[in-house]
Amino acid sequence: MSDQNRATIDSYLAEIGASVGKNIRLNDQGISAFTYEELTIVIEVPETIPSFFVYTKLGSLGQLSTTDQTVTYMKKLLQLNYLQQETRGGCLSLDPMNDEVMFSYSDRVAEITSTDFRNILENFIDTALTLSKALSSLESTGGEGGRSEEMSQNEQEAMMQNSFGMGPGPGHIIP
Repeated sequence: MSDQNRATIDSYLAEIGASVGKNIRLNDQGISAFTYEELTIVIEVPETIPSFFVYTKLGSLGQLSTTDQTVTYMKKLLQLNYLQQETRGGCLSLDPMNDEVMFSYSDRVAEITSTDFRNILENFIDTALTLSKALSSLESTGGEGGRSEEMSQNEQEAMMQNSFGMGPGPGHIIP
């Protein structure tokens, strides 16, 4: 089954790559990675489960200099993760090995089409960029000032309209 799942996602990646003039494929370990703006996007299809994962690093706790900054940052992470509204179905987490803040999304391979996968990937990238900006403003200001704790009404409405797997994404996939 895992070979079929990898073959399916690999064909979806090849289709996306062909449309943007890039060679995007899974490697022998079932992983593909590319850079979009400042983020490295990783797609992984494990051998042992029928799902795929998309993930990226958004920041690191090591960049914070005080306990107060860390508390403010962690509070913001939990607020963004609340009911997965601002993460659009994705998940914010902490890599326990490196104290890196990760954003991820997973789905079952058998339950998506090529169009679904493209929409998921486009929306993941769009959401990751938004989250990265929100978190980097906290890193640069020490949790004071910068971006508002709340997303604007327009941002919330846009996110709700473009949630994962729901209609076309922003159309800016892969450089």
